[in-house]
Amino acid sequence: MRKLMFIVNPAAGKGSAKTLLEPIHKRFENTEIEYKMIISQSKGQITALTMQAIRDGFNEIVAIGGDGTLTEMIQGICQSGAQNIKAGILPCGTGNDFSKVLYNSQDPLIILESIILGNTKNADLFDCNGIKCINICAMGIDGQIVIDTEKIKKVFPGPVSYLLSTLKSLMTYKARKVEIQMDQTKIQRRTLIVAIGNGRYFGGGMKITPKAEIDDGLMDVCIVNHVPKLKLMAMFPSIFKGEHLNIKEVEYYNCSEVSVKSLEKSLLLNVDGNIVGTTPVKVTLANEKICMFCD
Repeated sequence: MRKLMFIVNPAAGKGSAKTLLEPIHKRFENTEIEYKMIISQSKGQITALTMQAIRDGFNEIVAIGGDGTLTEMIQGICQSGAQNIKAGILPCGTGNDFSKVLYNSQDPLIILESIILGNTKNADLFDCNGIKCINICAMGIDGQIVIDTEKIKKVFPGPVSYLLSTLKSLMTYKARKVEIQMDQTKIQRRTLIVAIGNGRYFGGGMKITPKAEIDDGLMDVCIVNHVPKLKLMAMFPSIFKGEHLNIKEVEYYNCSEVSVKSLEKSLLLNVDGNIVGTTPVKVTLANEKICMFCD
């Protein structure tokens, strides 16, 4: 029997998550799926709520929020040790990047229909300094973008906050020297960003790892090396289309393990839109996979 728990982040999307509750209740009146909703009360609580839902016998967990909400939920699923849990996301956060590889539509109520149908795909996970990553972990300019976005979205919610913070960082961030080891290959570069992708999108729609597949057992690594400011501004729009790979300062690799060490000032570590530490960073393919609802 299907037992579905919705875990709601009431702060997501300036409160837009809460507007979905009544339509979800009405839709589930016409199904035989047992369901329940719970609203998180504090930042970081979603992991604990997920683990409790699994202990209570729920075998499907759907986050109502953004990428950060999804990531917290996945930590809970993995920490519970439970098998055969299905996971989903109704996107209503700031960036909603991972849902773009799961669903053609980004309308939460259209996505809800896919969840009711029950189509799923087993997605890879990365282990990033002990934290499970489902979308993208990155080091470099994106760390400053995440910090600035948190400030800007209080005034300009939604993807525009990513755009404004990104433009600010493009003008001020300086490339830093790092050592990167990918499987048996070791290189040193002066980089703006090292992005390691399972999904394709980050930062509110930038297609940073455009060749990534969530179920291929590989990491896609995109390295953007030092670029003069004017050229960087000119190439920036191409990242949203995934057309940046032909630019000479951009390198792209596939591998199964990555280590990044800063040779100058430490870089912030961004895992699925959350700053969780600094370099050095080791990223491996996790033993776990996660069963995700999809189209």
